[in-house]
Amino acid sequence: MPPVSSDGVFDAGPCQPLEGQVIAVEKGTYCVTGDVIIPTGVTLNVPPGTTFIFKGRFSFGRDRATPDSEPPAIAGSGALHAIGTASEPIIFRGETANTGWLGIVISHSHDSVHLEHVIIRDAYKNDDDPSSRIWKRGGGLGSYVNEKGTIIRHCTFINNRASSVAGALDLNSHGQWPNPGPVEITDTRFEDNSCECQSYSGSSADLCGGGAIRFSHIGGDANLVKIRNNVFRFNQSRRTGSIEAWGGAIGGFDSGLIIGPGNVFEGNVAGTGDGAISCSHEPRLGTIIDAVDPSVVFTNNTPDNGCGK
Repeated sequence: MPPVSSDGVFDAGPCQPLEGQVIAVEKGTYCVTGDVIIPTGVTLNVPPGTTFIFKGRFSFGRDRATPDSEPPAIAGSGALHAIGTASEPIIFRGETANTGWLGIVISHSHDSVHLEHVIIRDAYKNDDDPSSRIWKRGGGLGSYVNEKGTIIRHCTFINNRASSVAGALDLNSHGQWPNPGPVEITDTRFEDNSCECQSYSGSSADLCGGGAIRFSHIGGDANLVKIRNNVFRFNQSRRTGSIEAWGGAIGGFDSGLIIGPGNVFEGNVAGTGDGAISCSHEPRLGTIIDAVDPSVVFTNNTPDNGCGK
């Protein structure tokens, strides 16, 4: 494993510049000097041990110049398969902890989003274009309506932010009806991520929040949607203005999920309510979260554990 500096960032050594459309990468260290775009129809396979260092406020995945409202065939991106190992993780990070690169967005792709042993840290999705929504959500990663689902195993999301919802990860839908792809989040750490609720327009059942993750339009049994053995620690859903903030770790909308065995929620904070898990201000399961496994651990979440208690 590469050496680690005093602030917890891997020292990747010298790097080669990268920007524009990318269809393949070799193992190495890349200095991202402009937006990186995965073209529609391409699956970008990232080898173990590869590091991307963002030298400024640049993005990865979907073309940021494409308006949110364009049809999926135009607005989509290619797919991302980043499969690292425990000894050779794949790393996406800013040049410094304060660079605030704009994170990853994969949308309407022909293939899955599949990450294993990936570290995503120090991103800040806060595009100042008032017509943009997806570049304000899911600080580290936004995965939207990707045909074969989203799989995240043995990953780390740390110190990511979003100016709207979902500080680390925004998951919206998981495949093409009536054949949904799997959603799996297992053995992954979410720590010190936050959403700021600076802007959001929802409803009584669609509230701003999700300091770590926001789920929307996702449902299925424990075989289709697996959320197991993850650690949610010190994430925040922050109320920075007039918009209420719910779900210090998990928020969502129009979903039916099972929080499976082995998950730990520690020290998460919500500015309004539901310090760990939000069920749209409902004190009971059945809205967004259908069930919580008895093995799930809740410790010191503020103001309470929400509907996970």
